[in-house]
Amino acid sequence: MTRFACLALGLSLLAVPPAASAQPGEPPAMSQEQVQPRLDVAFDRLVEAGFTGFVMIAHQGQTVYARGEDSAEMEFGPDTPIDILSMSKSFTGMVLARLIEDGQLTPDTNLADLFGPVPADKADITVHQMLTHSAGLPHALGEDTEYLDRDAYLARAWETPLLFEPGARYEYSNVGYSLLAAVVEVITGEDYDTYLRRNFLEPAGLTHTGYESQCCDSLAAEAVTATSWGGNRASWHLIGNGGMLSTPSDMLAWVLAYERGELAGPAATERAHQPYQREGENAPSHYGYGLVVEDLPDLGRVYWHNGGSRAFNGHWRYYADHDVAIFVTSDQWDVDPDSAERALARALLAAETAD
Repeated sequence: MTRFACLALGLSLLAVPPAASAQPGEPPAMSQEQVQPRLDVAFDRLVEAGFTGFVMIAHQGQTVYARGEDSAEMEFGPDTPIDILSMSKSFTGMVLARLIEDGQLTPDTNLADLFGPVPADKADITVHQMLTHSAGLPHALGEDTEYLDRDAYLARAWETPLLFEPGARYEYSNVGYSLLAAVVEVITGEDYDTYLRRNFLEPAGLTHTGYESQCCDSLAAEAVTATSWGGNRASWHLIGNGGMLSTPSDMLAWVLAYERGELAGPAATERAHQPYQREGENAPSHYGYGLVVEDLPDLGRVYWHNGGSRAFNGHWRYYADHDVAIFVTSDQWDVDPDSAERALARALLAAETAD
């Protein structure tokens, strides 16, 4: 799973009036009737440019827009099973932030503390470094469709050379987040999927998100896992970093609950949302714990993550100064979800400040 950069694909087709600057304080609530015409215009332009998928948008906790466009391969709706790709990292970051706040480990806890004897070059890698992609671990250890259990994955991770000295710089790594999922299992004594569902998702009513707990609920879910997992159980190439199943409804509800501190608690949410690691030299964004932190000149503080594979891609984003959450999922690359999210956000936030 790869967090991909925003692509400028047909942006002239997607242009809508820019948003005005946000004012301090909570903006007034907007109704579906108020924003739907503007969002329909933006969505229609996306479809004309080649978009297929589903979008959901909420303001102040209420859904104000939901619309999809089917492709030849998929029918999209709010409850369609989807692969959330590298957006899975946001769940792992949330879990680790909560474990840290609960005192079960610290940001400086290292791999030797957790796993006992590991190669010397990796022994001092910390939880914080893995969470912020600064551990020197490689991007991947193989193909997502190659099945490896946890022990086999850890053995391969231990024998694979680092890219740089831990802590030296930023390099996006799926491996670090799979190791973090293994950390969750070591600390809690439960498998990652079960711990996530039992402690975070099910209490919030999110019953369609997970790995093997969701893989065989329907023919649609099986079709997604056949593509994303290669017809196997979810490999540790994916656990913790990508390939989790969800639905648009669950994802929008998750963004809202997480950003409001209702899933992990306010302290853990604040910890995860700090701009710890710049994403490359002169990059405008920073990586927190499983999410990107960015300040936009006209729109203020945003938190987000995206993800992509050969078959699927998606994007979640929360505009903190506007209390707006957006989720986009798709099965094509003609108009990627980064571009789709940007077009819809500009339409919505322009409507927010219109008289």
